[in-house]
This record gives sequence, structure tokens and C-alpha cells, in this order.
Amino acid sequence: MSTQPRSHLHGLILAIVGVLVLTPDSLLVRLIATDPWTLLFWRGLGVASGLSVVFLARYKRRWRAEMIAIGWRLVPSAMVIALGSIFFILSLSATSVANTLLLISTAPLFAALIGSFFLAERTNRATWIAIVIGFSGIIVIVFDGLSTLGFDAVPWGEVFALCTALTLALQFSLVRAARDVDMTPSVIAGSLLFSGLGLIIAQDVSLPTNSLLMVGVLSLIILPISFICLTYAPRYLPAPEVSLILLLETVIAPFWVWAVLAETPATASLLGGAVILAALIGHSIYAGHRRR
Repeated sequence: MSTQPRSHLHGLILAIVGVLVLTPDSLLVRLIATDPWTLLFWRGLGVASGLSVVFLARYKRRWRAEMIAIGWRLVPSAMVIALGSIFFILSLSATSVANTLLLISTAPLFAALIGSFFLAERTNRATWIAIVIGFSGIIVIVFDGLSTLGFDAVPWGEVFALCTALTLALQFSLVRAARDVDMTPSVIAGSLLFSGLGLIIAQDVSLPTNSLLMVGVLSLIILPISFICLTYAPRYLPAPEVSLILLLETVIAPFWVWAVLAETPATASLLGGAVILAALIGHSIYAGHRRR
């Protein structure tokens, strides 16, 4: 077996493991009996602790140099990560898991728009077609939210999900602009930032024992392992292939919530989600063929 197939298999395993480990995230967020801000406090504290241990173990005495290498990127990246985590938790508290994840899956489309307008990156026709199709799916999901709540109301769950997608796209752009730098410290800083905000806003950060155990599993095991796998996978796989594998979470995570909590996605959500997934899958396959 040649080195290239081995590297590809290595990246494939990392990406799949990273996504599969991440899929219980939304379910655990729903099961943890607390308000969003208390959850953000514990989630941020746990993620920062877990990633700090991994970062220090990897770089040992070189950790200061690795942090300095990030430079000015640390602050905007940490702020974007903090906002994304806040929007994600607020979205899950206001709408279905399926709606949240389907709308978040549009992050690559937002990233293409950001790259086109702010990074002077050329966006090909196929990407623009995928963006138009994907946003038509967004309209279907948001329209369904409006029809459920009333057209004079704001579907905050869907709005927060789209804001999460936008922050993810911004983070993709920051990481893409710093390919040679390990951005783990920015995730640690962002986690501490939204954890501190949760501590300030939450009235009481105490948790029942079972919820504390779930937070520990989520923050110290699931999120750090998933982050590490999905950070290193693009080193061995083309970006479109990684994006395609990431869509597994959009399909699997709502299944766990349905199996445990009997939360069934609305028909309009399934229709809009199918449009979004079709746009993303079609674009990923097309991009993969172009890279060959």
C-alpha cells in the first residue's frame, strides 16, 4: 500500500470518528437539566480544561511559542468561537435539534460568501448555485418556524442557528488564513470567554449530580476528542470530503434525540433540510472531482 492511500485512510478514520463522537452533543444538551447560561458556564470550563491538557501534553515546553505564533488572530477567533457556542445553545433551547443542525450545516455556504466578498477569493459558478439552492432550503425552514409561531413573531431558534453557521464560517476563514498555526489556544480562550459570560449571567451555576456527570462527559471527553479528530482530518483529506463527512452529524444527531426524547422533525424541516443537504453534497462531490 502506498503512502497516499494510507494517509487518506488515516484522514477518513479521523473525520468519521470525530463526527460520530460528536453526534450525542445535542442530545446531552437537551438532557442536562439547567438553563442555557449555566450550561454555557460548565461547557466552556470543561472544554477549556480538556483542550488545555491536550495542548500542554502535545507541545510541552513549546506551548508558549505556539500561543505567541497565533498573534492577533487569538482575539477575533476566541470571540467568534464564544459567540458561536452561545448561539448554538440558545438555538437548541428555542427550536428542534433537526432545525438547529440543518441550518448550521449551511456554514460552508456562508464561508464561500465571506471568502468571495472579504477575502477576494474567486467563487466558481457551482458554488454560487449551491449557495442559492441552500438558501432556498433555509427559507423553507424559517418560513415553517414563522407559520408555527405566527408571522408577527421572531423564530429565535432558527435565527440563532443561522448566527451559529455564520460564526462557524468566520472561524473557517480565520483558520484558512492561518494554515501553519495551531489554533487550539483560540478555542481554549473562546471557551473561557463564554464560560465567564455564563457565570456572570446565570443566577445559579449549581447542577444536579446526574447533569454534572453529563456535562463532564460532554465537555471533557466528547468535545475535545471530536475537536482534535476534526482538526487533523483536513491534513489528510481534501476539504470537500471532510465537509461531506461532517454532514453525518446533521443526519445522526436528530436520530438520537428522536430515539430518546421522541422529538420528531416537522415535514417542512425535512423538506428544507433535504434541499440544504442536496446542495452541500452535490457541491462537495463536484469540488472533489475538480481537485482530481
